[in-house]
Amino acid sequence: VAQWAYKRRFVESGAAAARQILADGLLRLGGATNAGRGRIVFNAANWERTDVARVPGGAGKTLAYNGQELPGVDLEGGDALVLVRDVPPLGYLALTETDREARPAAADGEALDARTGGGGFAVALDAATGAIRSLTGPDGKEHGKPSEWSGLNQLVYVTGGERSALWTTGDRGDLKNPPQLASTQARLVRARRERLPGIGVRLVAERAIDGAGFTGLVSTVTLYDDLPWVDIETRLMKEPTLAKEALYVAFPFAFTNPTVEVEVPLGRMTVERDQQPGSGRDWYCHAHWVWLHEGGGTDAGGGGVLWSGPDTPLFTLNDICRGAWRRTIVPDGTLFAYAMNNYWHTNYAARQGGPATFRFRLSLVAPGDPAAPVRRGWAACDPPYLSPSYENGTPGPLISKDRALFLADKGVLVVGAKPADDGEGAIVKLLDVAGQARSAGVWPAAYAFRQARRTNLVEMNGEAVAVTGDGKAAVDLSAWGVAAV
Repeated sequence: VAQWAYKRRFVESGAAAARQILADGLLRLGGATNAGRGRIVFNAANWERTDVARVPGGAGKTLAYNGQELPGVDLEGGDALVLVRDVPPLGYLALTETDREARPAAADGEALDARTGGGGFAVALDAATGAIRSLTGPDGKEHGKPSEWSGLNQLVYVTGGERSALWTTGDRGDLKNPPQLASTQARLVRARRERLPGIGVRLVAERAIDGAGFTGLVSTVTLYDDLPWVDIETRLMKEPTLAKEALYVAFPFAFTNPTVEVEVPLGRMTVERDQQPGSGRDWYCHAHWVWLHEGGGTDAGGGGVLWSGPDTPLFTLNDICRGAWRRTIVPDGTLFAYAMNNYWHTNYAARQGGPATFRFRLSLVAPGDPAAPVRRGWAACDPPYLSPSYENGTPGPLISKDRALFLADKGVLVVGAKPADDGEGAIVKLLDVAGQARSAGVWPAAYAFRQARRTNLVEMNGEAVAVTGDGKAAVDLSAWGVAAV
């Protein structure tokens, strides 16, 4: 307990500092734009974004850009959900803010199904469990498959595993024992449909896991009128216990012979094909996304489902973790978010309790463009940033819409941009996500520069980079490589 308290303070103080730095930076931008009351929406990605954003304290507030009101719906707790369009890459929009009447989601009665008005996605919940029994997209195909897990977003609570292959011990006798596991799946209590005017529709399912110490379990599935993905969120409260346990969220996708690609830090790997003998197959860790698609390679034919779980970096394939320590694996299309476990108790809390939120985004990404899953997966884990409300007495020097830099290459990802530690200029870190060696151009926009030079990732200065007449600095990138300038 003491060791975990010591470790936890670093996590909590770091998170608090990050929130404060972010708020200060956004307010610094906002304070230099239009006069009056407003908020800044910032896009940290280097491609233009249209997405939904959660506005802290935004209930009862209208946000507008260039005189055009943004669609918004009030959420429980005082926040709001707003659809923001065409936010510039590495840039911002300065929004005006005014007061309005409350605008909660419109109740649409008890229901188990929903579809978007534009005919994009359609979902149907299982009447017994509240999991997604059917998911179809614009391609008209069914993307969920019948299985023992009843549907997508099914919660599976597992107990047992003491003194077994799942146990943390140096005793080989214990490790030889196969774990005796018991699983309990969530059941549906009631479900309702709500309309989000100008945004989409959502299903809100109240669920329960009997005898597991969970309360307040609510799953929300949101479909959008104009956005090509489905967002899923489950909130719950859990009682702590020292008994060995794990919580999974099942996603049985409809595939015959899927290739499973996983984003790892600054790279990607294909399950089994890129794994060394003896490397782990009982669970994996993704950075932003997992991409399942039919066929044998990145450019193979067949549709694909991109799965992102920003709150659940661990996942398993085919089955829950049973301490089997598999030497090979043939993916069957079923993925489990490995949401909780307390199997490893050494210098971490041996129990888990309190409130928890698990978010997932599902979208259809066909093979052919290796950069597409990267952009979509990063967007799922890094939504647009909304500043606190501010009020300017006089206008500042910044225009209401701008970007910091300009990069035309859609196969390049900006994975870092910061003031240089030596105080001279800014460091921009680039990653190739298209698999082709080439020269990538960086042009000035709101951030002007006159000179450029290569650096490495710890900001040691390298050779000069020529800046052309139109302001471009060209950075050589190897295939799947990283570089900094």
